[in-house]
Amino acid sequence: MKTLFWDFHGTLIRAEKLWSKSLYQAIKHCWPDCGITLEQLSANQHPGTFPWDDPERDYRHLTDPDKWWQAMEQQFAAISQRCGLSAAEAAQVAPTVRGRILEPSNFHLYEDAIQTLELLSNQGWHHILLSNNFPELPALMDQLDISHFFDQQIVSALVGFEKPHPEIFALAIECAGHPETCVMIGDNPHADAWGALQAGIDAILVHPRGEINLAVPVCQNLSDLVPLLQEYRS
Repeated sequence: MKTLFWDFHGTLIRAEKLWSKSLYQAIKHCWPDCGITLEQLSANQHPGTFPWDDPERDYRHLTDPDKWWQAMEQQFAAISQRCGLSAAEAAQVAPTVRGRILEPSNFHLYEDAIQTLELLSNQGWHHILLSNNFPELPALMDQLDISHFFDQQIVSALVGFEKPHPEIFALAIECAGHPETCVMIGDNPHADAWGALQAGIDAILVHPRGEINLAVPVCQNLSDLVPLLQEYRS
């Protein structure tokens, strides 16, 4: 058997500035005349704001979705206060950001995503989602009508580890049944490609972001994966 592990954000879908944009919309809904800008909110997302910013940690204490979002709300409140809201105002805004983030209209599949998944399935590849993401991602996959391509969906918020932590890659290999051939497809050179290589998994970057210091194939479009992966044999 041969298996592809897929990242989500930046790989299969576009969702530009999802977190800061959603917080900005929440603040503007409460205070339309507030002078806080989207750029300010983006600039005040300090390192460590999200679990994937500190992937060496064990987050299994946050695998309950409500607990995970409560931790995120603390971060939304902290960002809001750094941008000028009072503690009371920030506490009012923070719980409303979750619904805005999860709005399906925020997520846009790359134009070649579905065709690529179909063609690779026809080549005999099995697909497993492996994403650093919020706990509702499986439901969002249903709404995007792509769940049926995936045998399983491994989401960091639900398992307590973030790529490139070795535990999440070990879990992926186990869930895939220790396939003879497996490849990680992602856009992040460190979390996706480096993490996979450390786990003994081949990696291909698509829509890459950040500096690439790894000897891995790079595709500018998802459709470029089809001829490249045709060379792999289980």
